[in-house]
Amino acid sequence: HKHWAEIKDKIEDGIRQCRKKGYVLSIASWRTDINGVAAPLIYPAGMPALALACGAPARLLSRKTMDSIGQRLNLIAQTIQNELHRRTNISDGR
Repeated sequence: HKHWAEIKDKIEDGIRQCRKKGYVLSIASWRTDINGVAAPLIYPAGMPALALACGAPARLLSRKTMDSIGQRLNLIAQTIQNELHRRTNISDGR
């Protein structure tokens, strides 16, 4: 793919953001008028990873708002993950 190097850089930047903050920002990435923020939701036992996300017109989703939403999405994702792990451990008899 002719844009692979640019796409790969954005993916790697997103991974760094997630490791550092627990969420990733997308500012005018695919469309210049749309911003988004997402937090990973990792299921136990190797199930596919999902994301909790929020996207909106860029004029309504400032960087400060995105950081606030990202922090909340991360907390929600952590709560869900903890509950899933707890339920998995109970059902496994642990």
